[in-house]
Amino acid sequence: MFLNKTMRNIAMMLFSALFFSCEDPTAIGLPLGGGNYATTFTDTLTINTSTLIVDSVRTDLAPSVMVGAVNDLTFGKSTARAFWQVALPVVTNSFGTSTYTDYKLDADMVYDSAYVYLGWNGYFQGDSTKNITLALHRLAAGLDSAKQYLNRDSAPLETTPLASRTFTFKEMKRAVTNVRDSLMKFKLPDAFGREIFGMANKYTVADKAKFMADVKGFGIVSNNDAAALYGLTFSFGATQLFLYYHKTGETTARLTTFPFSEKKFTGITTNRAGTDTDFLKTLLIATPSARTNNKIYFQSATGVSAKFEIPFLKNLANKGRIAVNKAELVLTPEQNTVGFLTPVPTVSLVNVGSDNRFLKKSGLNDLILFDGLSGSGSYASNYSTTDKKYTLNITGHVQDILNGKLTNNSFVIVPSITSTASSGSTSVILANPTISRAIFNAKDIKLNVYYSSQVK
Repeated sequence: MFLNKTMRNIAMMLFSALFFSCEDPTAIGLPLGGGNYATTFTDTLTINTSTLIVDSVRTDLAPSVMVGAVNDLTFGKSTARAFWQVALPVVTNSFGTSTYTDYKLDADMVYDSAYVYLGWNGYFQGDSTKNITLALHRLAAGLDSAKQYLNRDSAPLETTPLASRTFTFKEMKRAVTNVRDSLMKFKLPDAFGREIFGMANKYTVADKAKFMADVKGFGIVSNNDAAALYGLTFSFGATQLFLYYHKTGETTARLTTFPFSEKKFTGITTNRAGTDTDFLKTLLIATPSARTNNKIYFQSATGVSAKFEIPFLKNLANKGRIAVNKAELVLTPEQNTVGFLTPVPTVSLVNVGSDNRFLKKSGLNDLILFDGLSGSGSYASNYSTTDKKYTLNITGHVQDILNGKLTNNSFVIVPSITSTASSGSTSVILANPTISRAIFNAKDIKLNVYYSSQVK
């Protein structure tokens, strides 16, 4: 439909800077040339929607790991296990920078004990009235530091756990500080502790990889009937392996700590049998929303993703030479299906090919840039807790399709994390350390496009 004269004038004022300040006319759509313009709005472009499981959900990029299980009546029961490496001791200089150091102990030291301390990052899903039992195992083989670990990966564990403890929700809530007495504590068997103690004076910084391979690392699993899922953090200074010993003739204990600062990941298994998402059985197979009662499903960490296609976008060009002012994809989760399972907080869009795999650009995932009003952009957008929806500004993406710069018009929504460096630059990681979710109704999804065309 056409905007009335007053609204058209306002729209032209708002977008005039965008139209005429670009030196490259292809950056704003099809060049219009001189003449009069009309600004048009449409929200009736066809959007094909479907649900699939993507195959590239890396959990080793997330800043934390998960353990436990959560039962979602729509998405099924998801069970998480965590795996991580143990690194050499670190030394911190006067500038606060920490680096690995050689593992050395004096010859007259005597072993006392060893512990693992873990912290909770505050993330929780499930039944807080049920206790959770966590079993700490040693890895049967070390992790590959160069490998990209996905959510469906696992690592072999030694059969007998090193330690096991049952925690209440109240105890877990205390484990959010750097105070050791508040953290989850696991006393390690003396045989394991003495093995680590005996590694002293054998590993320098140059032997870091060999040290990690020999120690192997840890894995943690929950009881089979766990009813809650927790996030674990290694960012606290006290979340490490603590090795206590003393010097012969002394009564005061000494301490060396080994950080969990190298490779880590979460392995996730999901049983969707009997749920609305039982159709999700094979990676990369997209199921149209027409076959799922117009529902599209999205769940972070498990890889369940919503796919979007705009098959007739180029039909806008049939209206003559146009310039796209703004294009927004608006996704509103069904609120009655959210409950305590909150929507994914930050998302990105990734272009996919005909095989539904992520497309690459310069070796990296081909993310869609979200255009900002200031001219700057981002590859990530937040869920609005006020409007209760995702509003994704894909103006540049639509422009590129109309200009012929981009022939692909299929993309998926994925969870993401933004990280801001000290320089002020922001990077986007396609990962999410939680199991959050959203359900969309295909009929409620809108692509709002404002464009200008010449008036004949």
